[in-house]
Amino acid sequence: MKKPPLIADPDKVTPGWLSKVLQHAGYDVIVKSVNTQQIGTGQMGRCFLYTLELEGDERAPTSLVGKFNSTDPATLDMAGETGVYASEVGFYRDLAADLPISTPRCYFADIDQEKRNFSLILEDMSPASQGDQMEGCSISVTREAVSALAAMHAATWNDDSLQDFAWLQSLQPQQEDFYLGQQSATPEFLQRFAHRLEPEVVTLIERMVDNCQNLVTCLAEQPRALIHWDYRADNLLINEQQHPPAVTAVDWQTVMFGAPLQDVAYLVGASLKTNVRREHEQALVTDYYKNVIEKGVTGYSLEQCRRGYQLGSFSGLTMAVRAATMVVETERGNEMFTTMARRHARQILDLGADNLL
Repeated sequence: MKKPPLIADPDKVTPGWLSKVLQHAGYDVIVKSVNTQQIGTGQMGRCFLYTLELEGDERAPTSLVGKFNSTDPATLDMAGETGVYASEVGFYRDLAADLPISTPRCYFADIDQEKRNFSLILEDMSPASQGDQMEGCSISVTREAVSALAAMHAATWNDDSLQDFAWLQSLQPQQEDFYLGQQSATPEFLQRFAHRLEPEVVTLIERMVDNCQNLVTCLAEQPRALIHWDYRADNLLINEQQHPPAVTAVDWQTVMFGAPLQDVAYLVGASLKTNVRREHEQALVTDYYKNVIEKGVTGYSLEQCRRGYQLGSFSGLTMAVRAATMVVETERGNEMFTTMARRHARQILDLGADNLL
């Protein structure tokens, strides 16, 4: 069956269009009616839960999740310029189904030529629920999330064929611009957040403004793999009713080809409370290393892995500073960016990674 047309306005999603989506996905089914509920707290887009009344194929899903672009003009401009919407659509369309990491099944993925308006129709992962950035993850969830990263990274380790996908950006040539973006965002970030942060956190953010060239040089020497690059509790769907917990990664707008330990350091620094991170951090890094070696990575030492983790610890702080000034401001967003900056700064200082500046 012909692929349905793009509908990027959630108000125009109808039972007839969803019928075509499911039919194109291989189900002989008609959607008789749909109940729509907005869900999530995303700042880059809008998500909806569709509960379906079906006629036909009993295998067809009775609920779906739809993801659509933001309506905020500044966010749309940023998404078009950076390609983040195109990256997520491309990921689900071209890669997700073949990767050894849990992601929702994608039933529909499309984007317009301006790379601003898109829609994704995805599997509803209930009863899994979204992680909470402020509360942090349990150590059991974090272990599973790190293990999932190791599987994805090992499967794509130094795989230059990934660059055949036009939508997939390589992080290495952009790394310097990434830190320059932090430099330009720092004054606004500190104006809004300095009063929420401890003096040593503010000092570290200020130090990074003119002292990131060594990070760029060292990161260029790291191996590369497919990375999520925003892999934290808020972007994980977690089912702790299963043992071990089931962890599904969502929100792939920042997917890149880059240094893999940036994902690991970002997850551990952002999604564990500081005292828990300090207790388990080294064991998590060691477990990650053992996993990628067992899955076939060669010519890579534990020392290199730990060095990559040190370098990766800066990613979360940079992401907090940049993202806080790029998205629509909300109170929860302010709390999240404060928590991220505090946790990642403490991670950098605890690891002695600030000596790399």
